[in-house]
Amino acid sequence: MRRRVHFAPARGTIGRGRADRTPAYKKDRLVRRAILLLALCQVVWSFGGVIIRWEPLPPSTLMATALLISGSLLALLTPRHRLRLPSWRLRAEALGFGVANGATNLLMATAVTMAGIGNASFAFASLPLWMVLVARPLLGDRVPSRAIPALAIGAAGIGLLLLAGRGSESGDNVLGGLVIALVAAVIGSVGALAGRRLVPTVGVDATAAWTMLVGGLVLVPFADWRALGNLVWWVVPVLLVWVGAHYILAPVTYNRASVTAPAFVIAVATFVNPALSPVWGAIFYGERVTILAVGGLALALSANVLLLLTLRGARATDSATELEAEA
Repeated sequence: MRRRVHFAPARGTIGRGRADRTPAYKKDRLVRRAILLLALCQVVWSFGGVIIRWEPLPPSTLMATALLISGSLLALLTPRHRLRLPSWRLRAEALGFGVANGATNLLMATAVTMAGIGNASFAFASLPLWMVLVARPLLGDRVPSRAIPALAIGAAGIGLLLLAGRGSESGDNVLGGLVIALVAAVIGSVGALAGRRLVPTVGVDATAAWTMLVGGLVLVPFADWRALGNLVWWVVPVLLVWVGAHYILAPVTYNRASVTAPAFVIAVATFVNPALSPVWGAIFYGERVTILAVGGLALALSANVLLLLTLRGARATDSATELEAEA
């Protein structure tokens, strides 16, 4: 009779491979599902310009209403202990990020009405560049020298966008709208720091609830609430569906899908929004974008992907250096 021999695992290896026991086909399925969800969220966000350009409400009133409704609903759905901000630092950061969120939404709505859906989305696509130039240094992260070529490409793309705005026919004041959208991208890059400052402490849902609710309250003085009484009855459910999809379902789905999706896929998914926005503008409002604007968008998005690869390479190099130093 054959004896069975049981080998004990080596010291320090118990449980080390548990995270990798998921079959490869299941991992591929999760990644594919995450990619589809990321793209779907971008489609939902790209359609927001159609609602804004439709102007059922003035931009300030529309943004204030959307942020207040979504922030209040998320606050009701989030556990109370998550919503507590125990320190003055967290309260100050939640207030600051909320103000940035409200300002970003109002400026982008104004830019859409002035420059058109496609042009405004093209300019807002420069947000990752501003995160490297403005937002990351606020946290003490230095801009690596190897990122300078990508930043130069992005700057060239922004220059082409502004040059294209002078000759575009869509919108009332295209150049002014493009400048406002660029300012919104800068403020939005600072508001994106909430993901690194608040999320580790209070979670994704509580962070979204605080930033949206504060952003809506900030816009209250600028809103014309009498315009709500002039809405046709069938417009109200349309706006509620848009608010639920744009400000609640899409952000929650995007945050959950981004955990599974590779970083490169997340960067590529940002192509969907600015690619579809001019299509919606052309279909619904007859907008046109110039070849220079398309070239500026291509340069800006190429710079985004190049920046991601550069920063990932820099982190990998720093990690390897630290491991060598510890060894």
